[in-house]
Amino acid sequence: MKCIECNAPVVETVEGSYACVSCGTEPVSARKRDSAARPTADD
Repeated sequence: MKCIECNAPVVETVEGSYACVSCGTEPVSARKRDSAARPTADD
């Protein structure tokens, strides 16, 4: 996974979040259960 802002690698922290190794931003946030896209049936 790469950082959106600077294209550097992103690593998982011991807290379970993600951080860029170069600029330190958190390009990934946890999804909330209600905001996740739900697949539709293709019948």
